[in-house]
Amino acid sequence: MKSSAAQLQSMYRQQHAGVRGSNYDRAGAERLFEKYFRFIGEFVPAGTRLLDVGCGAGWTSLLLSERGYSITGIDLNAAGFEPAPRGRELQFVAGSAQAIPFVDGSFDVAASYAALEHMPDPQAALSEMLRVVRPGGAVIVVSPNILCPINGLRGVLIHSWRNRPVRRIFLRAPDMPRHPSGNTLPESAYSIVRDSARLVAKLLRRGYSFSFREPDLRPPFHADNDACYLCNPIDIVRYYRSRGCTIMRDGYLGRPRWTSLLASGTFVAVRKSGGGSPRMT
Repeated sequence: MKSSAAQLQSMYRQQHAGVRGSNYDRAGAERLFEKYFRFIGEFVPAGTRLLDVGCGAGWTSLLLSERGYSITGIDLNAAGFEPAPRGRELQFVAGSAQAIPFVDGSFDVAASYAALEHMPDPQAALSEMLRVVRPGGAVIVVSPNILCPINGLRGVLIHSWRNRPVRRIFLRAPDMPRHPSGNTLPESAYSIVRDSARLVAKLLRRGYSFSFREPDLRPPFHADNDACYLCNPIDIVRYYRSRGCTIMRDGYLGRPRWTSLLASGTFVAVRKSGGGSPRMT
């Protein structure tokens, strides 16, 4: 299923229309984002000029601004932004992460949460994030690790069993969107083998390469059905190393680096060459 920018914008508008209502579970969203905020806080002090790339409706931007960061959020979905509270260093800009409308070195940090996997040209997005931070600044990427074989195992043990009635555990229904790790039990089991092979092949290959899948925009919507890039930490780390960056962190805080390959999430923080530390405001 081919997807245009207009289709993506339409889908995001519909998705965020439900998110932004009075029944939105802000407390639940804050719990989901807290891991991301802790990761950012390890490298970036309050008061830092931070570009929130792929900010969606703007909840990450709002919550980061509450923590004292000077935030600019950017997303394709211009109609879906939350109103910025008065007195907060927070603004939203409509635009593409693959062509960020700011001059070089405009920010101390560019950060992205659960967005890179939805971008048809992740290399362009990573390059743009690096371009708009100052020398010595930081780029932080937190997204799913779609190549993690554990995602398929989770699908086998948990998610497939939610597709009641029982026949839908094993058989694909015509209206069922395709999730990267599978929707049915056979698909989830297959994804364990498939993603293990992809991971090994990527580890054995030198340099970086970006692999893709065809996104599925059909309802019912799941956050990763429309993922087009098979996001993983190997690509991001290798790409930024090729650009002369220092890898400050590959994997979540307090965990051995090798575990990032088998973690369900991608956590990468890099420092742009030149200048001072990203902790300088």
